[in-house]
Amino acid sequence: MTCWLAIGSHESHNAAQQRNFARSPVPVGPAAAVARYGETADVLDGRQFPVIALVPLATAAPPPPGLPRWPAPGEAWLSPALVAADRHGDLRGRYGRFAGSIAPDGLADRDELFVYYRPPDGAAATDGTWTSISGWGQRPLQPLSSGLRAPTWLTVLAVSLLVVPVVPLAVAAGSRRLRRGAPLRSARLFARTLPAATIGASVAGGLAWWLRHHGGTLSITDQRLVGAADAPMAAVHVVTVVGAAVGVALLASLRGVFADRRWAARLRTADQWITSSDWPRRLATAGTTLLILAALGAPAGQWLLLGGVLTMLLALPSITRRGTAAVGRWLLMRAERRRSPGAPAAGRWLRRGPTSVGAFAGVLALALVVPATVMVGATVTGAEERRAVAVRDTVGAQIVQVNSTGLHVGRDRFLTAVGTDRVLRMYRGDRSTVLVGTCAALARLGSGAACPTTPTPTDGLYPQWSSFGRALTTLGIIAPGPHGALVSSVGEPGELRAVLVLNADGEAGRQAIARAAFTLLPLPYVSLPGQEWLGALRYAEDIAGWMRLVALLGIIVAVVAGVLGIALGQATHRRMTGSGGTLAGSGWALLTSTLLAGVLATVTALGSAFAMRGLNGSGDIPVLVLISALPLSVVVAAIVCLLCTLESATRRHQGRVAGRRRPSSGPGPELVSATTVSGPTEPVASR
Repeated sequence: MTCWLAIGSHESHNAAQQRNFARSPVPVGPAAAVARYGETADVLDGRQFPVIALVPLATAAPPPPGLPRWPAPGEAWLSPALVAADRHGDLRGRYGRFAGSIAPDGLADRDELFVYYRPPDGAAATDGTWTSISGWGQRPLQPLSSGLRAPTWLTVLAVSLLVVPVVPLAVAAGSRRLRRGAPLRSARLFARTLPAATIGASVAGGLAWWLRHHGGTLSITDQRLVGAADAPMAAVHVVTVVGAAVGVALLASLRGVFADRRWAARLRTADQWITSSDWPRRLATAGTTLLILAALGAPAGQWLLLGGVLTMLLALPSITRRGTAAVGRWLLMRAERRRSPGAPAAGRWLRRGPTSVGAFAGVLALALVVPATVMVGATVTGAEERRAVAVRDTVGAQIVQVNSTGLHVGRDRFLTAVGTDRVLRMYRGDRSTVLVGTCAALARLGSGAACPTTPTPTDGLYPQWSSFGRALTTLGIIAPGPHGALVSSVGEPGELRAVLVLNADGEAGRQAIARAAFTLLPLPYVSLPGQEWLGALRYAEDIAGWMRLVALLGIIVAVVAGVLGIALGQATHRRMTGSGGTLAGSGWALLTSTLLAGVLATVTALGSAFAMRGLNGSGDIPVLVLISALPLSVVVAAIVCLLCTLESATRRHQGRVAGRRRPSSGPGPELVSATTVSGPTEPVASR
């Protein structure tokens, strides 16, 4: 299922790239132009999305993909996802009159935020920042790149990640033996495993197909897994199912290769050396030391972190087996004192240090360590991000910055629309920033200030700052010293960089300013201070959300497969050794070994995450995700124990029923006497 979802995601990405190429404008000289094209951006909930301005020069030319016609002056077309996100109706009127939704063929995917609009005044489109275009489809897929639609590298990556849990599980599936006790050979293992592998791959592929085509909301990431109805996935589905089934069957047949006595002796010798030698403890000590050094910021910290993680993963299975053996010895001692009926069988099995328990600990640790380190690395915040968060918490929407490539074109109309007494024009002078506004606008920065007509330093001009003045100070626009900001009520002392609107109306005021900007300015960009860094934080949170989903899926797969593998190993041990014991004892053994493996794997993952955080100085540790493996392991183990109990009770009941029927299977006494003959012959029933 993982491989199929990866392939489907890559196919969806290719389809989205084709739609992106189809709507990309083709630049051309002004003589052959059919439209003027301009691009800006807007932000919704921390996500930046493109806003495309169009001024058609030849209305007979085809409109961009997804639009039935060219936008009329002052008209806007929004993507369906943007319309759905417009809970208060602000976005529908921000860019102009809402004309309709963009069709799917004009969007990269159904969740894309995208806008086409046409300014009311087309004369502003003559600015040099606009592009003359002759059509659409600038970068179609080339023959070389079109042959790469089969995601070879992504398939190899997914298969590589799945090899670790699949190999031991497939080999365990091939370890079934005939009633005579002879091991199954490779051909028979392949033949017996192929049907089950085909059914499993078909079910997984069908579920993945349904997810890709119908989509589903992932509450953990607040994003939607969208379908790829236009991607030719039927052939990929069949190939993936067949390949997965044959691959698992081939892996299961490996058991027959190791059925030879020489291989078995070598494996037993290696296993005894692993469980008896002291190297696992030394590896664990070395790995812990490397992780501590990486967390403390030692030189070459990344290499120390990598070495520590790999060393811990190598030592974890053996450490888990040793811990299991210690628990088994303790259970045997406890059983001798209290004469518990189930503890001896459980203790004898645990005392062996089962390989399945160590394998489960290693696979679970791998499923925890990789997403945890990625999530910590993705959520690292630098100085800019931390400052943006501080600015958002202190300044909020008090200062709204408006930029435009043609700010001088519609500046006067925009200032009149938002109110000249709350607007500061920001100019870049020779050595400082100059804020120019009316006397009423300058008075909003603080109390006790005069109305200077020439650029005047702010030092001493404002004995007491207002909330707007403190906001500008927090942003660094107004700074003390000779090179700080200057204020003036008249003049244009330099290049106009932006317009700052003093907003006292919160989010509603920011939305009104954005509507005025898109109506009166060519290609405006309305932002709050530090918005770009906040967008980067939101992007990092999205990545962490997807990795959180991957981690949970990996935990579920590892726990279910690991618990079943431990139960299979325990049942095989009981059958081969003939040890009885109660089901309660087997349940205690399963729960104990599962819990021990989960604890050690969780501790390893937490240590790696803390080392990664110490190396980078920041980052969010997914503690809830990491500790979720423990209760899930206990629940799955309890379910397996319950199923085993039900099956055992069913078999006992069937045995009692068969035992009652067996004496009455032959003829009764009447039939015996009726079928006897003279002479020494025995009755028919007795024969």
